[in-house]
Amino acid sequence: MTIVSFKGFGGIRLEADDLGNPDAPSVLLIHGGGQTRKVWEVAARALVAAGRRVINLDLRGHGGSEWPADGRYDFESFVEDLRAVLAQMGGRPVIVAATLGGWIATVALGSEAAVLASGLVMADLPTEVDPSVSKSVGDRLRSRVSASVKPEWDIRLLDSFDTAAMP
Repeated sequence: MTIVSFKGFGGIRLEADDLGNPDAPSVLLIHGGGQTRKVWEVAARALVAAGRRVINLDLRGHGGSEWPADGRYDFESFVEDLRAVLAQMGGRPVIVAATLGGWIATVALGSEAAVLASGLVMADLPTEVDPSVSKSVGDRLRSRVSASVKPEWDIRLLDSFDTAAMP
């Protein structure tokens, strides 16, 4: 394992573990809010054993990554950080992201999903939540993602996000 740095939005240093064969298909792991890349260590080792290269990233202000001097932890900064990391990685990794990381990845990929990544796996989504809470959270998430949608995006997936059907 090698610790590597990526240059994020505004020049912030983002730290990651780089594991496995650099010529193997890549998987980019992104933790959830308030976590660090350490939550993915077991999964990272399993992916390497399965023949994958793994980049296990700390988001800005988390783990070994820098804390922004300007205090920018807004959603758009996280999105731009991820776009910068993907550009520096090259290739089209599969992105595996938990909670907040999944929403960051969804917006970061946008209309360029097929160019930037070969897949997106969202993990650790809540399954048993009070229905009124899940509807409220679902409505907020749909609103946030909708606000980021550009006209050229294929929004069929977003349209299928029916918060009324959430548990």
